[in-house]
Amino acid sequence: MTQHPPAPIDAAAPPAAQTNGLAVAGLVLGIASAALFFLWFVAIPCGIVGIVLSIIGLGRSKIRGRGKGMAMAGLILSVLGLLAALVFAIGWLIWLWRDISRWVDNSYRDVREGPGPDPDQLRHWGRSLASRLL
Repeated sequence: MTQHPPAPIDAAAPPAAQTNGLAVAGLVLGIASAALFFLWFVAIPCGIVGIVLSIIGLGRSKIRGRGKGMAMAGLILSVLGLLAALVFAIGWLIWLWRDISRWVDNSYRDVREGPGPDPDQLRHWGRSLASRLL
């Protein structure tokens, strides 16, 4: 077995291109808000922060020339996720309000219009009690 010498390290490698961190963060939050819209208490803050970071990332992409596509995708997904979460939250709150009001109405109706004591049954209990006591 012959051993080969290690390959030389290229000392003149070009520096890695800097990415637009705000565009990446906006995209990640946009994906999270769109995917988790049914967890509206998570998706709404993610959508709002994703919109803000994507808009700032778009501004920086004009200066640096990188990340415009990610910032636009993050902005679109954040807006869609925010809208879906708002629609879901409003629908859930309407359903909850109707369910609670139906429960309250039924409970009030049961108290107000409950079956109450039967007069014949009361007379029977009264007579049996009186016969036991006397």
